[in-house]
Amino acid sequence: MKEFLRTQNVAFTDRDITSDDSALAELGKLGVMTTPVTVVDGETVVGYDVNRLKTLLGVRLNVKTHWEHVYATKASDAVSWFQPEPTASLRLLDAAGMTTGSCVIDIGGGDSRLVDRLVERGLGCVFVLDVSGAALARAKARLGEQQKRVMWIEADVTGEWDVPIVDIWHDRAVFHFLTDPDDRQRYVAHLRRVVRPGGAVVMATFALDGPDKCSGLPVMRYSPETLGAELGSEFRIAEALNEKHQTPSGATQSFCYTRFIRPS
Repeated sequence: MKEFLRTQNVAFTDRDITSDDSALAELGKLGVMTTPVTVVDGETVVGYDVNRLKTLLGVRLNVKTHWEHVYATKASDAVSWFQPEPTASLRLLDAAGMTTGSCVIDIGGGDSRLVDRLVERGLGCVFVLDVSGAALARAKARLGEQQKRVMWIEADVTGEWDVPIVDIWHDRAVFHFLTDPDDRQRYVAHLRRVVRPGGAVVMATFALDGPDKCSGLPVMRYSPETLGAELGSEFRIAEALNEKHQTPSGATQSFCYTRFIRPS
């Protein structure tokens, strides 16, 4: 574990319980009777769980592995981004002119309830993209036979994937995880390729006063203007709203929702 931390250029304090009674006492308080134990910002990693440590440290890791682990170990309503109703998203989708004839793609929408609402409204062209097959499986199971009305895409949004041209691109809480500028450029390249002229983009990210980490990963924070700068001049801000999201644990997170239009 120490060698891993060194290779990642992470500064750490090494404490030996065989010669440090206070370290042994702290180990006992943690309820752990084995070593190694690594504590990162109050989170405890027992043993050689490098993937868990990477997550806590924000070290670049396999994105798919991370999110598959999240959805394999946490219930739908136990993750911080859970919403029983996607109220703000639906409001902005309606403002973007969404009808039953619209074609919509939901980025990172695997276990979101948005797809349920779109199907209920009778949309016949809905794509849901998520890197986690486990998240997509939950949504499919929830929809039952109605899942056949949705096109499901298991892919990293920054990777290789393709869909026909859509009217509206929706993303709640994916883009802010892209801390690497190259990943953001790949994301925007897909967006420019997929959204038709005259189409719309609805995006929700952590606001400037939002958290700096989520699911153990570092995140970016945006205002409508800084988000617009990432998308480029061909997308114009139509409206924005702030939301104080209440997590299942009772915490409050500031989100910034922005609706963009792509002029014809």
